[in-house]
Amino acid sequence: TPLTTPVHYQLYRSVDGVVFTSLESKKIVDKELGLRRTAYIWHPLNPRPAGKEPRRTVVYSGSLAQDKLIELLLDALAASRCGIIVDLIGGAPGDVERVRREAEARGVAGNLRFLDRVPHRALPAILGEYRFGLSLVEGLKVADYVECGLVPIIPRLPMYTEIFDDDSAAFFEPDNMHDLGQLLSRLEDRQPRHVSSQGILETYSLKETAGKIFSLMAQCTNS
Repeated sequence: TPLTTPVHYQLYRSVDGVVFTSLESKKIVDKELGLRRTAYIWHPLNPRPAGKEPRRTVVYSGSLAQDKLIELLLDALAASRCGIIVDLIGGAPGDVERVRREAEARGVAGNLRFLDRVPHRALPAILGEYRFGLSLVEGLKVADYVECGLVPIIPRLPMYTEIFDDDSAAFFEPDNMHDLGQLLSRLEDRQPRHVSSQGILETYSLKETAGKIFSLMAQCTNS
């Protein structure tokens, strides 16, 4: 979606400051519209207490609706023919049945395990049992994964490459089932924890995020 249309320009000019969760978007708007009171603030991270060493490999947590590209995961599993098991947490009953049928049609039903939906407060303890958390599109679940010590499996998009590198995330090319399939087939050889995740938790901590918000507020007040 364009960020610098006349409608956007009017909106940006009508407020005291603008917060972007993507650094790329901030740079585009700053350059093309000349805005000064802007800030890049990703989702604040609140680390969860570390539990036992994770025993399971990959989890996907969240909606199974068609706009979440679950079919990309199914196609990737079919293309790679690997033996990895991906646990799925959540999803409306109708979506669960749709994914189950499509997995059976592709011959990858054995690669999926459907778990019951759980309250959000109980999610960190469950996520802590896994080494990797899968996200097929941009979304808040990546923050949940990092808070719980998981290595995110994410598309190589600017929003994510601004934050993660190859030591802190497992990247695949967007919308590329073969690349995702190859990545999934290699996960058993990856280390359970990546050394740079602590740096991400510190950079995007609640304290650092609050500081950026107060800094933007000060700019707005003093201008």
